[in-house]
Amino acid sequence: VITVADATKTYGQNDAAALTGAITGAQNGDLISATYSSAGSAADAAVGTYAITATASDGGSGKLANYTVTVNPGTLTVNPASTASVLTSSADPSILGQSVMFTATISAVPPVMVAGAMPTGSVRFYDGTTLLATIALSDGSASFTTAALAAGDHTIVASYAGNADFQSSTASLAQEVHYSFGGFLPPVGNHGAFHAGQTIPIKFDLSDANGNAITDLSAVASITIQRTDASGAPIGAAFAPAVQGRGLSVDGSHFALNWQTKGLAAGYYEIIVTLADGTTHAKQVLLR
Repeated sequence: VITVADATKTYGQNDAAALTGAITGAQNGDLISATYSSAGSAADAAVGTYAITATASDGGSGKLANYTVTVNPGTLTVNPASTASVLTSSADPSILGQSVMFTATISAVPPVMVAGAMPTGSVRFYDGTTLLATIALSDGSASFTTAALAAGDHTIVASYAGNADFQSSTASLAQEVHYSFGGFLPPVGNHGAFHAGQTIPIKFDLSDANGNAITDLSAVASITIQRTDASGAPIGAAFAPAVQGRGLSVDGSHFALNWQTKGLAAGYYEIIVTLADGTTHAKQVLLR
């Protein structure tokens, strides 16, 4: 009696040599062996279940003629191959309104011994949990381009659902989208020294990748002042500037805030603008 052992393999592997079983009932030390075979052993056998059969052999001794051979077949299960996903961005960080291409590459995890075998199907691109697009794979990759990401930090996810022969996999990356900061405007932008006690107009521009002015006050998270030494090292804690007038406002296409320095000691100070995109921009000035 040849009892064939059940077996499993992954799509793309040839495991004919690994098939085995047990032989019972041989008498008088007769050397009876078996070879095992299955249509599922081939590397290109599709995912599914296959019978494993056995053929008895006596090595040419003729002893097999004395036996009635019974084969209890086994089952070979072919499972989908694992995949690995890699996600890349064409620009990180990017500027608000800039077109960014995300490319997902899906590959089979070795060993897959089928020439040209690669995952097929589609990839879903997400911004966090929000579906952005579903793109069909072509030669193992899928790309999606968007200029619609809001300013701030994003987690972009590429999710491959798998197919009959390949398992699912995902990849993700952190994408930063920034405003374009045009620098501090005069007088802060071109003067480093002011009289202590005077009101200093802090002005700056924000725009998107197309040069369109950003004028929404929510784009600015905070403006703070930090006392420093001449080298820029902080002294004490940062504080909110005393403001003359209505505080942060939009003057045409500029953000503007009038910093009232009355009561501040002479010395170096750093103006720190923190934007809603997570970036900070600073300018050191001297009060004398």
